[in-house]
Amino acid sequence: MAHVFGFGEKIAVINDELLHKAVTEQAPEAQKAYGQDVDASEKDIVMLRLDLSKILKIDNLWAFTNLRKLQLDNNLIETIENLDSLVHLEWLDLSYNQIERIEGLDKLTKLKDLSLHSNKIQRLEGLDQLKHLEVLSVGQNNLASLDDAPVLYLRRFRKLSCLNLAENPLCDDPRYESYCIAMLPQLVFLDYRRVAAETRQSARIKYQDQLEVVEKADADQILAEEREEEAAAQRARLAKACVPGLSGSAFFSRMVDKDFASLREVEGMDELFETLEARLVTAIDTLVEFAVSESERRNDEEAEFREALQDGIEAINDRDARRLEEFIERKAEIISALAASGSAVDMERAEVLRDDLGALKHQLMDAEIDLVGQIEDMLGNFERAYVEMCSKVTEQAQSTFTEVRQLIEEIETQVGDVANGHIDAIIKGEMELNALQLSPQAQEVLRDKLALGSAMTTAHDNHIGEVDSTEDAILAAVTEARTKLLEGIQTNMDKRHRARVAEIMRFHKYHLTDIERVLNDI
Repeated sequence: MAHVFGFGEKIAVINDELLHKAVTEQAPEAQKAYGQDVDASEKDIVMLRLDLSKILKIDNLWAFTNLRKLQLDNNLIETIENLDSLVHLEWLDLSYNQIERIEGLDKLTKLKDLSLHSNKIQRLEGLDQLKHLEVLSVGQNNLASLDDAPVLYLRRFRKLSCLNLAENPLCDDPRYESYCIAMLPQLVFLDYRRVAAETRQSARIKYQDQLEVVEKADADQILAEEREEEAAAQRARLAKACVPGLSGSAFFSRMVDKDFASLREVEGMDELFETLEARLVTAIDTLVEFAVSESERRNDEEAEFREALQDGIEAINDRDARRLEEFIERKAEIISALAASGSAVDMERAEVLRDDLGALKHQLMDAEIDLVGQIEDMLGNFERAYVEMCSKVTEQAQSTFTEVRQLIEEIETQVGDVANGHIDAIIKGEMELNALQLSPQAQEVLRDKLALGSAMTTAHDNHIGEVDSTEDAILAAVTEARTKLLEGIQTNMDKRHRARVAEIMRFHKYHLTDIERVLNDI
């Protein structure tokens, strides 16, 4: 049942007060346990209800980055917006609002269940990135017809098993049920009714001809997506290996100067250019393969380091957790006994407990300092190994491009000799330039030795410039990736350390306050 807001009622906004109230009321009990007397933070909330709140605009949810479920139904929302930070959201209810267009959902790639029931939507659109969508409710909207609301658009959601379009004008079309079932073969439920096997078979027969065309288009689309995924994966591998987008053939095409390339038209040049291309492509592709192989080795080294690091931290945490549990159990027993008896013996035990709490804090702090030292040693060893592995790529790159420079100079010299030979023959009248059937660009280069010399000098500078630029980019990428990784690990370890110290201090403060309160009350 939609919530009806009375005329003149005050419109609400999602402000700090509203969010604090919701978080306080909905914080999981686990957040309040184990002696934590602080409010739950936004990052601790995985489910949030803001329904029936007269909200007009979605806003101020950026900090709830771990939300899995968000309930915004029965409000006055007109636009889907400001949800980009909720990247872990799986369930979103925007039913019973005033939304006219499906938009603003591109970043919610993990969304599985989306309800837009009872709004003012006129088209099925804006869902392209929701590859994991399983449940979609767009019932009671303004979807006018099967043609205007493209049911075929929903075929791309291969996990969509439950679709609700009930109470839209298009449902009056006699083709509605059979068309939807035929065109969306993955559906298990349509308008909350299970699709019977005989109904599905009958629908497929009815739209057999159209389905053949649609399924062929789907197959082509799937093939194109698979190829793009492979290409994207390869781009990612090359970027991770610090040779982004690099390939021998692309490097050759990018490197060769246009005036220099025009000389390939001259008789006797083709073999020289083929040699240059073949050897350049081989050298660069060999470097790329080496860089990718070394990248995989570095990934394995990093994974082993992180696993060992996590094992060490968890071992310390488990030991400390047992200490904390033992203290909490002992505290509960002593305070319970003191509350029951009020005896001097139990009072003394409580005072000893207070002293032991201070000792426990120091033990935990000492353990944390020892752990930080161990982590620094592990990180130092990892850094040395990782830097050495990175140096192999830089050394291979420098060696490869030294070889490339030598090859370029060798081929340039040979091309220059052949070109000079043609110019000499033209000067002696042994051949005519026009008779060589060269492009205007090549003819200009062979006009005389001065033009040839100028073109060759420019070409050499361009060739070496591209080689230097590519080499510098690889070396810089290796350095940047190494620095980013090591600094990132160090930053995370520093954050972990600060959080751990703060946790120990909170534990001590809470239980010390509790013990002193009991002592003062006796």
